[in-house]
Amino acid sequence: MGTAENDEEGGILKFSVNGKLQKVSPDISSQTLIQYLRDSGLTGTKLSCGEGNCGACTVLITSKKGGEFERYTVNACTTLVCTLHGSEVTTVEGLGSTQTTLHPVQERLYSCHGSQCGFCSPGMVMSMAGVLCKNSTPDIEDIVTGLQGNLCRCTGYRPILEAFSTFSSKPLAKSDQKFDSAEEEVETYDVSKFKDLKPEDLQISENTKQVLENIEQVKCVRFKSDGSKWFYPSTVAEALCLSKQFPEAVYRQGGTGGYKKFSSTEMKTVISLSSVLKMKEIVIQEEGILIGGGVTYSELVEGLKNLDIVKHRSAEVLKDTAAKIASTQLRNVATLVGGILWDHSASDMLPILTVAKAVLLVESEEGQRKIPVRPHVTKELSQGDIVGAVFIPNNSINDIIVYKKQAKRKTVELGVVNMALLANFENAVPHVSIVIGGVDLAVKQSTEGELIIASNVEKHLISIKDFPKSSTSALLKAIQLDFGKDQNQYKIQIISEMLTNIFKSEKKWNLKSHQLFEKTSATQSMIDPITRPVPHISAAEQCTGEAEYTGDVPKLANEVFLFPVHSTQSHAKIKSINTENALRVPGVVSWVSAQDVPGANIFAGAGPPDEHIFPEQDVHFSGQIIGVIAAVTPDAGKQAVSLVEVSYETKEALLSITDAVAKNSSFEISKLERIQDAELLKSTNKSFNGQIKLGGQLHIYMETHGAVAIPGKEKSEMIIYSSNQSISGVQKAVASALKVPQHKIVVKAKRIGGGFGGKEGPLITLITAVAANKLGRPCRLALDRTSDVLSMGHRHETHADYEIGFDETGKITKAKFECNFNAGCSRDLSVPWGATLLNRLDGGYSLKNFEGKAYPRKTNLTSNTAFRGFGGPEGTAIIEECIERIAQITGKDPAEVRKINLTRENDLLHYGDTKVYDDNLMRCWEDCIKKSDYFEKRKEIEAFNANPGNKNVRRGISIVPIKFAPFMPLKFLNQASAYVRIYTDGSILLSHGGIEMGQGLHTKMLQVASRVLKVPMEKFHLIETSTEININTTSTGGSTGTDLNGHAVVLACEDLAAKLAPLRDANPDMPWEQVIFQAYLQRIPLTAYGFYNRSQVEVDPKTNTGLAFNYLTTGVACTVVEVDCASGNHQVLSTNIVMDVGQSLNPAIDIGQVEGAFVQGYGYMTMEEVVHGLNGEIATNNK
Repeated sequence: MGTAENDEEGGILKFSVNGKLQKVSPDISSQTLIQYLRDSGLTGTKLSCGEGNCGACTVLITSKKGGEFERYTVNACTTLVCTLHGSEVTTVEGLGSTQTTLHPVQERLYSCHGSQCGFCSPGMVMSMAGVLCKNSTPDIEDIVTGLQGNLCRCTGYRPILEAFSTFSSKPLAKSDQKFDSAEEEVETYDVSKFKDLKPEDLQISENTKQVLENIEQVKCVRFKSDGSKWFYPSTVAEALCLSKQFPEAVYRQGGTGGYKKFSSTEMKTVISLSSVLKMKEIVIQEEGILIGGGVTYSELVEGLKNLDIVKHRSAEVLKDTAAKIASTQLRNVATLVGGILWDHSASDMLPILTVAKAVLLVESEEGQRKIPVRPHVTKELSQGDIVGAVFIPNNSINDIIVYKKQAKRKTVELGVVNMALLANFENAVPHVSIVIGGVDLAVKQSTEGELIIASNVEKHLISIKDFPKSSTSALLKAIQLDFGKDQNQYKIQIISEMLTNIFKSEKKWNLKSHQLFEKTSATQSMIDPITRPVPHISAAEQCTGEAEYTGDVPKLANEVFLFPVHSTQSHAKIKSINTENALRVPGVVSWVSAQDVPGANIFAGAGPPDEHIFPEQDVHFSGQIIGVIAAVTPDAGKQAVSLVEVSYETKEALLSITDAVAKNSSFEISKLERIQDAELLKSTNKSFNGQIKLGGQLHIYMETHGAVAIPGKEKSEMIIYSSNQSISGVQKAVASALKVPQHKIVVKAKRIGGGFGGKEGPLITLITAVAANKLGRPCRLALDRTSDVLSMGHRHETHADYEIGFDETGKITKAKFECNFNAGCSRDLSVPWGATLLNRLDGGYSLKNFEGKAYPRKTNLTSNTAFRGFGGPEGTAIIEECIERIAQITGKDPAEVRKINLTRENDLLHYGDTKVYDDNLMRCWEDCIKKSDYFEKRKEIEAFNANPGNKNVRRGISIVPIKFAPFMPLKFLNQASAYVRIYTDGSILLSHGGIEMGQGLHTKMLQVASRVLKVPMEKFHLIETSTEININTTSTGGSTGTDLNGHAVVLACEDLAAKLAPLRDANPDMPWEQVIFQAYLQRIPLTAYGFYNRSQVEVDPKTNTGLAFNYLTTGVACTVVEVDCASGNHQVLSTNIVMDVGQSLNPAIDIGQVEGAFVQGYGYMTMEEVVHGLNGEIATNNK
């Protein structure tokens, strides 16, 4: 490559995107890649977390390394444009599209039902493309590794892994579950129809190669906007010369950040070491291995294959650990040296390199010097030093080296404890070296700890003769001497467990799955899609990046971006807000706050309005949005936010349920009581009481809250695009805030990237509309993940006290509950949530004698809201705790206790006066017992647990029933509308009032319409949900979307079918298109409006009477788990789920919903945690 001439402003960066050459000015090259792509109209690359942890923004990079072109995945949100010179960027749009042809990866993810809300799908596609670029026939471990950095909140991952495993020579296996082939079906897709993966699907085109070959090397880029410079030296000597010339310069290597030692330095001048090829080398020398300072983790893993297992034990452990660090996308750019210089207590690399006696080769003006790797090694570096390489010496023949890590999850997670040990007991002088690190687990917050050389443990292990055996007490004493008696006892126990089981290897599990569903009748018409596993109607577009979400609405002329300023206090009076410095930032347009709301600055969830759009005098929780900065660029907006100064006068804050109970702080209390079996009550001969505490849960929908508001030029009109589950609720709230009639406000939503109940509140859309109204120009607000977590509600933290009576058979004779839950600072939906929790405290059982109270505790925390299940998961967890205690007291199998309490046909539940119509829950129970082989598995588990060799490992089995009533609690909410139009060419346009958020609602609506009109689904098109077409819509939630809107679609289509019946009956063979044209000629109306209002569900809470449900969905799940009792590590070994959802409209979609809900619930109960800081702020906020 030649060298570009550099003018005063520096060189123009050149790279390729999807085969098209990009010439980027220095100002733009300071952007992140995702910002550049999305500003360029390539919105298939999604922004979700913004820090490289979710994979939604994954793209494929092609660059030349060592004369060869290499392809690898990166996160676009952490990649700067100025690092891409001479590279090719392939986005999801560059793989394929529905307008041309789908790439095989896109086709299989779509066809195998691996895309629900679709927001993660482009990233999944690109990550799999990256896997295939390395190996066109990967095994399942390759695929799982390639997807480690990709999150999905909808599917539960099974269909994604299954789709991608079809590229493997050994696809994801089906379990050996027996089924009735006459009644049941097992396949939801046809593998034989998939396109073959061809070499050209993965290769770099010759045109792209030529484009990249012709791009000259650039030496320097200077950004006009702020005068900062980026240099690209090609040798260490050049880099040192530049550092001398610019002493303030910061070195940058991997691309995930600057060297942390100098992170406080303003990065005006950056020296990128990415072009120093010498630092990319791995050299195996006689005395050890030399790893260049620019070698990425992925290059390290590849370069250290086939080592001498005796001489290079340390390097082998380093390689194996590097393969598990972070995600594939991050490993492809992050470097070993970057990890060392991060110098964090939870570093995976530092402990290994320290015990291995590795050495840093540091280059400076004075020459090369060697520094042993050890904790806080950065203190021995000076500004301007370059770590050119890491040297790992060979091991002695009897060296033992092991690395252990305990974290909340296996990848992309800091260790609670990590430990490296190198020992040699065969030498004349025994040697043990141990380094232990991790993050501290405080009661309220996770904090960084210290990386410790465990000298006392080392002495103890040398002193004993039979390593790794040691008395537990002596070992614990040595650990406490190193860490101090005040150290977290869980952490000390983990260290002890690691040392006593130092050679214990991690188990590998075989992934198998099996999905059974009711077979479609052989007599059903082939064009009737009901009961068939039809793919999600937008899944193909979701997998190609063509599907449009709120944030993908094209940028409008004169548009501004909005950036929130959050309260840092939980409860305080706002004394002053100083925006003077913020408004001076070039590109900042305005500050928008409470004084800019022309109408009501308050809105309601359920109940009287009590939540402010912007605070007027007081803030009520840490994270509350005080106001927003309006700016023409994201960079200007973010800079201005940091310059807004808010002063407070603090007030007493209630930061826990306990605080609120002590102060009797509560919203309206719900009560429910029914004594319906006095004889059963008399049979009570045993009882107990207790308490269960359930934590909160963040929704983590992949698409954060967002809105685009476009003010009209006349009559106070406004069009709004909102990622909300309740567009009519948004319309009503915006009209109130802007002091205009509702008909002036049109709210639209094509789809949203996941909701789970967390997108029913109108706040973000209200803020956007207020700003657009004030400025008279389009405004766009898309919360970053941190802002979303800080300001949006989540699942209610709940404390439940219970008192249970039962008889000798285990039958529950009476149940009394008192539930206190964290509502947060406003009502939102907490009052009806509490009432519904009382309804759902019975789980899958019938409680004949029930008494319950629910207290929505008012605190100075984020206002909590609806979350999937709306009290159901909490109610089930509470009653299952009681069932388990009954089993323990009586000595019975918990399954026996569950069965005797199971809800049966004709049971009257403890709410409403509707008796259960069927015995389907018992049918599910018996089917699950049979399919799971429950009793045989229980015997196997008892034998496993009795084995002395499994002392610290226990297996367990549980079978749990549930029932769920899909309903809206108030009768007036049980309404919906649909509008169907047939055009003269026979095409049909459908709209309804429901919101598509991944649950397949739109797909099911077209299936229903297709059946009623007896027309293939391909004839239909469904447009965005809009308040100008479907008015006064009910929020999509409570599992009612299909019931309400589907009935409306049926009514509209039945109307049209009746109008067309005379023509079709008279001409049964006439093609549909001709029927429609003849109807047009005969002036038969070809539009129909369906309105559904027939549901009578409504229970009077005062009298506890009324129709409680139209029907129940029921199910039973049997799960086998393995738990390491010392560490807390757990593994689901198998799960069998049997669900009765009636006659499934779409088995593939319903299976996806069941699996996704199971995994989300598994996360809630075992892994996910909402941690509040000392000031009430949410500490688990992605920072």
